[in-house]
Amino acid sequence: MYAHLRGWAVKAGQLVEKGEVIGYLGNTGKSSGPHLHFGLKIPQQGTPGYKNWRDPGPFMEAIVGGVPPATAGGKVEVGDLAGVTSKWGAKMRTNAELLQDDSNLAGVARDGAKLGKVVKVKGDWAAFELWIHRSLLRKL
Repeated sequence: MYAHLRGWAVKAGQLVEKGEVIGYLGNTGKSSGPHLHFGLKIPQQGTPGYKNWRDPGPFMEAIVGGVPPATAGGKVEVGDLAGVTSKWGAKMRTNAELLQDDSNLAGVARDGAKLGKVVKVKGDWAAFELWIHRSLLRKL
């Protein structure tokens, strides 16, 4: 599914080649500016994610020579040391929710980043205790 396009250059189900134009950037629907959302709905994978849409990154990684989606990441548990294993990085959020406007987005951890020890697990989400030097912080 692609969202926020102003128009299509192809039809649903049509095979396309790498680099082929499939649509034109738009600002349709609930949107704060021209951009594109790309997501997958995979019924046999359950219904996680925002409105049942899944991040396509792990599935594309499998297509381009990465590891299969089922094993792209491990089932980390509390106490495990963990790091990012995704060519596209991992969005860090202030809570275990996917929000359409990404208002809970705290940053992006790059592939290979060592995140530390898992301190909490909630469904498909894991929380970390991270440390930042006090000279780089201010009271809010």
